[in-house]
Amino acid sequence: MRGTGTTLQQKSEALATIIGCHPGTVYRAIKPREDMTKPADCGAPLAAAIHHASNGAFPGWEIRPDIWQPGQVPPRPHWLPPSLGMAG
Repeated sequence: MRGTGTTLQQKSEALATIIGCHPGTVYRAIKPREDMTKPADCGAPLAAAIHHASNGAFPGWEIRPDIWQPGQVPPRPHWLPPSLGMAG
């Protein structure tokens, strides 16, 4: 997803549609932070949903480094159907 020429706002809108939440909420979670070692302003379920809905393009461990280690895959939320996700 990153580097595809799509803006971060467009990506957050697409992810919000998949996840079923407000695009601004997703945008706040995936926007670059000044200190990437601090967690984004979102809960673990949203971070996990973003990870899975983006097919790992926005890793849960980048969004919530206080919960997951680099490379660690967060559990898939039970309410996110396995068939949903964004194409590479």
